[in-house]
Amino acid sequence: MTFGFVSAQSQVTTILLPHRHIISVNALTGPAYMQFAVIASTNLSLPRSNWTRISTNVLSQFGDGTLVLPMEPDKPRRFYSLTLPP
Repeated sequence: MTFGFVSAQSQVTTILLPHRHIISVNALTGPAYMQFAVIASTNLSLPRSNWTRISTNVLSQFGDGTLVLPMEPDKPRRFYSLTLPP
């Protein structure tokens, strides 16, 4: 699994699979109150503009956060990226 990053100051430090249908992204860090979106696609070669937005989030006042993303059984291979919302 690969995540793209919003900015040079942002990083993901832990990705867990606590359940076979959930991805937990812990210790996401970046600037305080930074808004970002998670986009996903089953086709890595598609332009990012064609990926589906599956979540929009805001980091805490301390610049950290956790994402919990459902895994869809009908999509055994899925790619994710973090991006700034429009």
